[in-house]
Amino acid sequence: MQDYAQRDSALEIVETDAGYSLQLKESYQSLVSTLIPTDLGVGALRTLAAIALKGPIPQTDLVELRGSGAYQHVQELVELGFVQKRRQSNNRSSLVQVTDQFYQYFEVDQLPKVQGFSNTPVGAQCLAPNISSDPEPELEPDPEPELESDPELE
Repeated sequence: MQDYAQRDSALEIVETDAGYSLQLKESYQSLVSTLIPTDLGVGALRTLAAIALKGPIPQTDLVELRGSGAYQHVQELVELGFVQKRRQSNNRSSLVQVTDQFYQYFEVDQLPKVQGFSNTPVGAQCLAPNISSDPEPELEPDPEPELESDPELE
């Protein structure tokens, strides 16, 4: 432990309940989190996309759109720094919207317009020179699959 403590290294040995552990020093955690992609589940990614395209959006509207799992997704996205929540003074619901970190991480400077919503980036800057500045086309909803009727159920 002393050997690693004296080294000019990003690693340290710490004693845990289970024994000893070689780990990254706390001061390097933020650097690594910016270098290594964040692992988001499909549900959280879909919730993030809904917030990005329709935000700022009241959290209650987001839950109607994405289901009750959106509460957990929003909490996770806030912890990762992709989303911010702020209380509305006239309402109990919080407004959720993407942060500058979202624009930087996903290397976008402009999001497509969705009918009925505005989504102006907050101080977003284009970080990737190869991204086109042309507006992206509006997203079309996936067609509903046709369900075949089962004669036994009729």
